[in-house]
Amino acid sequence: AGVWFTEFSATPRDFTLKGCVVSLQKEEMALIRKFIDNLKSEAVFFKNFNNLELTTVQRKTIGSYDVLDFTLVGVLK
Repeated sequence: AGVWFTEFSATPRDFTLKGCVVSLQKEEMALIRKFIDNLKSEAVFFKNFNNLELTTVQRKTIGSYDVLDFTLVGVLK
């Protein structure tokens, strides 16, 4: 909840996932960390990666809500 994806791209070496996160409790970074931790703990998914890294985070305001745009890059084995 609170996380959605805006773009996905992949090459034979890596993938990039861009998304946004919003939290009424102002816990946007915690939601991103939880999402990444869940991906890393999913053995079937993560076994194909050497690394999964949060590369950018930018805060913006939409209406009265703070929203974080983020980019996640995964280096494939």
